[in-house]
Amino acid sequence: MRGKPVPKDERTEPTRVDVTIDPKAHKIDRRGCITQDNIVGMRRVFNVGRRNAGRMAELLIDHGQAVAADLETGEILADQTLDATREYQYRKPANDVNDAPRQM
Repeated sequence: MRGKPVPKDERTEPTRVDVTIDPKAHKIDRRGCITQDNIVGMRRVFNVGRRNAGRMAELLIDHGQAVAADLETGEILADQTLDATREYQYRKPANDVNDAPRQM
């Protein structure tokens, strides 16, 4: 069963984990997500935006900071803190861009 979105005033910063994983190429799925297994003991799903579906991206996790970059252009698609308490990693919107999930 899916949990309900947490109200904005009750949200906390992610529980940060000091983990480093070498870069790996992934194909972004139709939902705009990258899925990688065995990060801090479980599968993690990173939101990089539905408009990026079908593109190839490289995911690097360095000391708990996850960065996804397009393989062809080098454009950074997501730069976020790895939250060890959840499988789905929310993406915060970039400055002046409002394309993150509504529950953010």
